[in-house]
Amino acid sequence: MRDCTYVLHIASPTPKLNFKHEDEMIIPAREGALRVLRASRDAGVSRVVLTSAIGAVV
Repeated sequence: MRDCTYVLHIASPTPKLNFKHEDEMIIPAREGALRVLRASRDAGVSRVVLTSAIGAVV
């Protein structure tokens, strides 16, 4: 993210559609978002835009 001013996080991982426990969806999504936020912070990004995923609706 070096030299980026803005970051758009527009997708979330969907490892499986037929998961047995909600953590199979929640943990990868949460960890991915945190990685983006930490990398953005460390690179001095001015703004991060997070959008929701279809998994949040379904």
